[in-house]
Amino acid sequence: MSSIETVDNFGVLVVRKFLVLFVPYFILGNIYAAGWMYIDIKDVDSIRFTDDGFIEVIDALYFSFTTMTTLGYGEITPVSGMAKWQAISQSIIGIFFMAIVVGVSVGLGLSIYSVDGKVKSEESEKYFIDPSWFGKEKDR
Repeated sequence: MSSIETVDNFGVLVVRKFLVLFVPYFILGNIYAAGWMYIDIKDVDSIRFTDDGFIEVIDALYFSFTTMTTLGYGEITPVSGMAKWQAISQSIIGIFFMAIVVGVSVGLGLSIYSVDGKVKSEESEKYFIDPSWFGKEKDR
């Protein structure tokens, strides 16, 4: 795909990039949720809840995605070694994944401008702030 096609179909490009980033994130979150359920089945005392009971699917998904985004509210806590290692690996993968999302988003934002700082097409102009609003760099 040439750069002109990319700029002219900027909305399509944004949707594609979003799907390419979101789908693997969603799949990883579900795989880790299955891992949390497995750990809880293997050793009932490996995960501590604020309300006693077994982990359910919604609990596993909730804990998986809060761990991947490094929120960690604290009502579900890994106790065993295997559960702690899974939480560590999921947090690290989540941090790297968020870094990729930020990098791709910034790259998309910068890709609509030409070398001289002007917007490449009218369609892409709708999506981002014109950098000239913040002042121009002085010539060196």
